Amino acid sequence: MDSIEKTIERVLNNPKMISEILDAVIDELKKTPRIKVDDLIMDKFSIVLQYYLITRDSNTNYSFSDIYYEYFVLLNTNLNRFPNLKDNILKNGFLTSTFNGHDREYIEKYGFDYFSLVDSREEEEINKGFNSLKNLENELGKNDYYFGGHDGDINTIYLSTPGFSTIQYALSKSPERLYNGPLKDNNTKMIVGESKEDYIRRSLIERLGSNKDRYLEDVLNVSSIYCTKKPCISFIKISDINDIPISDAYYDKSYCMPLEKFINKFNISYLDDFFSKSIFIPGNGNLFNQVRFNDMVSLAGMIPRESISIISVPDLYDLKQTLALMMGYNIGDYFEPNIRALDSNKVI
Repeated sequence: MDSIEKTIERVLNNPKMISEILDAVIDELKKTPRIKVDDLIMDKFSIVLQYYLITRDSNTNYSFSDIYYEYFVLLNTNLNRFPNLKDNILKNGFLTSTFNGHDREYIEKYGFDYFSLVDSREEEEINKGFNSLKNLENELGKNDYYFGGHDGDINTIYLSTPGFSTIQYALSKSPERLYNGPLKDNNTKMIVGESKEDYIRRSLIERLGSNKDRYLEDVLNVSSIYCTKKPCISFIKISDINDIPISDAYYDKSYCMPLEKFINKFNISYLDDFFSKSIFIPGNGNLFNQVRFNDMVSLAGMIPRESISIISVPDLYDLKQTLALMMGYNIGDYFEPNIRALDSNKVI
């Protein structure tokens, strides 16, 4: 029997499930045309993720509507409240971390702190993409909030409980440094039929403007290395790492405590208290006045390689390409789903 992680991977990558999720997105667009397509897609993927983690169901033949119904039954009945919920989370629950598919072979081989362990050939391969990305960050800007990778703070890893933020990071932020830095607030329109590699290349060239020739090699490296593999989610059993130091990225990275103590500080009475929501939740400065499971920080080297289970998930860009065809767009059209949905006659 597959592990629950592999079951989730099979379901999230199943073409039938993907088609049913996108059908549900189209139905909602007809009712509420101005709602963000990205959020609709990611919300539905997170429901599937949470359903299987709650139930530990091994059946992969459900329809999305089946899962959607059963998920909300769980959240809206007394089954949602367990007297020993926190103990069960500490014993059987997972934390997640997401990363670009390019990193998968190194993490599987060495663990999250792979850069300090790779051989010279692997280091050269890694640096080819990393140095090009760094050049583009220096020219177009980088996000100071993000310190991942092997640039300075090489031991840091960002973790969250499973949920919407896991899906959001994985599906829409791969590679995260590119989307949060050189392509932050990118408005380049997607062309139906265009690969992600070509789209990222075109977006970077547009943003570079007159400097495009100077950075062309970097653009080609980044788009070919980081935009051709599915993003990944890693699952780490909490019971394997309950003593690792954890701090909160949103409030204070310098203040830390063991993971088990960190979780025990929160009031977790319902299943929905544990699962992560959007990436950022506005707070009042008090670390323990609200659930802050979206952006936890720890030391990568303290997580055993054997405790890391990795799955691949669809990229949001590819999902939107499929959605465009389902909505009646033609190859070569610009994809503007919310505008198209305003006229329900144009939505198939």
